[in-house]
Amino acid sequence: MAVHLKASASEHAVVADLLPCRIAHDGPAPNARSFFAPTVPEDLSRGQTCTFRGRLLRGSTIDLANTGEGYHGFIFEEPRKPATDQEERHWVSSKGFSQLTYWNLEATPTPQDTVPKALGWIAIAEALHGPATTHAAPAPAPA
Repeated sequence: MAVHLKASASEHAVVADLLPCRIAHDGPAPNARSFFAPTVPEDLSRGQTCTFRGRLLRGSTIDLANTGEGYHGFIFEEPRKPATDQEERHWVSSKGFSQLTYWNLEATPTPQDTVPKALGWIAIAEALHGPATTHAAPAPAPA
């Protein structure tokens, strides 16, 4: 089975939030900001806060463009679902984002959270799969 990805000409930027829960909805949420409005403190080191369904969330925004070679995130949609597992699949990007805000349930965001640690693998993958470089051994110290 082949998978084809295509960029849409009408793609537009969105705000991406990664919530620590599962929402049983798959589709647009045009009025989500009226229910989910984070507050940004003056001291950004404390992170952002908001509540969702009465639960305190603490978040941190990650600029994807600064995590490597100018990365961006994309949201893909499948206009037509295949009838069988053997059919080719065609996905079209409908939205893009350059920043991602991830949210923890009550815990203050830290670099040890799963999202920042996962993004750290980008640099490791680039080092492993990039071109090999040779480094000269340091000269011995004079005796």
